[in-house]
Amino acid sequence: ITDIWNRYYRVYIDALNINENECKFEEYKKNKLLYVNDRKMIESTTAKQDITYEVFRNTKKAILESEDYLRLDQLIIDPDILKKFFLDNDALILTIRRNEKLFYDQMTWLGIDSLRERTVVLKPSGTNSKRDWCRKIDDEYWIVGDSETDMLVGKNKNAHTCFVKSGLRDSIYIQRYI
Repeated sequence: ITDIWNRYYRVYIDALNINENECKFEEYKKNKLLYVNDRKMIESTTAKQDITYEVFRNTKKAILESEDYLRLDQLIIDPDILKKFFLDNDALILTIRRNEKLFYDQMTWLGIDSLRERTVVLKPSGTNSKRDWCRKIDDEYWIVGDSETDMLVGKNKNAHTCFVKSGLRDSIYIQRYI
């Protein structure tokens, strides 16, 4: 439900300690859709980096969900329409976050804090925790998502998926998970 491209771009160039002239937004976006793996992304960046992949990964992990970067996300749908959809359809926001409080703060910044009671925040576990959580649902349900993780949930019984192109994956890559 959010456009995360600016946040991921800023994290990328800040973690690599390069500037926007060394990696333009459109170059980043093209490469991010092409290379799922961050290591390959770094290798594809034309800018000279003096940072190892491990340093990049640790920096990215430390700043990706920080307030300054989360504030770069933007809703891709009008907040009133989104709220009406969630209430009319008994829908949930299911997300994986390291910092639950910052996620709820972000909902406030985005103007959708009234959906807090319609939200499930899971911690990263190294497994597909969204899929595991959804396996407990006996009724038919839909997953609207932008990642391979979301599409894998659709393999659960009673699940249907809808891929949206607002995320970091392209539809060609996602096809193998549907």
